[in-house]
Amino acid sequence: MLAVLTSGLSEIKGDDLERVIHSVSPAHNLILVNTPDYSGGLEDGYRMAVEAIIKGLLPPGAINGERGPNKAKGQINILAGSHLTPADFGELREIARSFGLETIILPDLSSLDGSRHGLTALAAGGTTVEQIRQMASSEFTIAIGESLEAAAVLIKARAGIDYKVLPAPFGLEGSDELFAAFSNLSGNPVPERYQRERLRLLPLSPNSPRAARHLRG
Repeated sequence: MLAVLTSGLSEIKGDDLERVIHSVSPAHNLILVNTPDYSGGLEDGYRMAVEAIIKGLLPPGAINGERGPNKAKGQINILAGSHLTPADFGELREIARSFGLETIILPDLSSLDGSRHGLTALAAGGTTVEQIRQMASSEFTIAIGESLEAAAVLIKARAGIDYKVLPAPFGLEGSDELFAAFSNLSGNPVPERYQRERLRLLPLSPNSPRAARHLRG
């Protein structure tokens, strides 16, 4: 997949890049992202790129909005915000797997972890084009960060998948919400490893309401 990002000059001139993109064979998976540099900031450009990828690779009525045999059991989408680091993406995947969930992360910046050798413009790994298309078969979408709610709404409109917007999983409250969401989606309790890690950070009486909520997920 190749993304074509506009600049302020092309936006002001009114270049019809969408027509140019559509004139190229669809097999090239070209995605147009309107990113005028005189409007918005990093978060806005990131959001528009995620939405453009969904529009380009998940056509309307991808699975007729139906739940049932087309849904991949235990598979969820995670729309990850621009505030996360490459290490956070890998950690999100591992935490989800500990609940028995498989994730399709968009975008997956874990490949930018510094593991490349030599000079190259491409990173190995990450979410593939085919996996992005398979997002239409997921059971649920989690958007991490309010800026990506529109992308989650877009997936729901095109594939009939419910979603939940979570804050950044930083601190106890944000982390509790993430673990509770994974627990509710999988039907499994929070793994003991993470319960112990949390209790080391904030010892709680086992009988306290907050501890009970956390242990239940």
